[in-house]
Amino acid sequence: MKNYLLCLLFLICGSMTLVAQQRVTGNVTGSDGEPLIGVSVTEVGTPNGTTTDLEGNYSLEVAD
Repeated sequence: MKNYLLCLLFLICGSMTLVAQQRVTGNVTGSDGEPLIGVSVTEVGTPNGTTTDLEGNYSLEVAD
């Protein structure tokens, strides 16, 4: 019974962290309006990051 309650507690806590996130998307371009490929985009104060694709687009899950 104790293991069951412990597993339930972990599931509830884990689901709360998923709810507290949101997706940020954008497009990175140079001063000439051309997309910048491979630019690093990071969430300030975290190791969370991504890079832009061939069209300069990025998508990143960030804390709420």
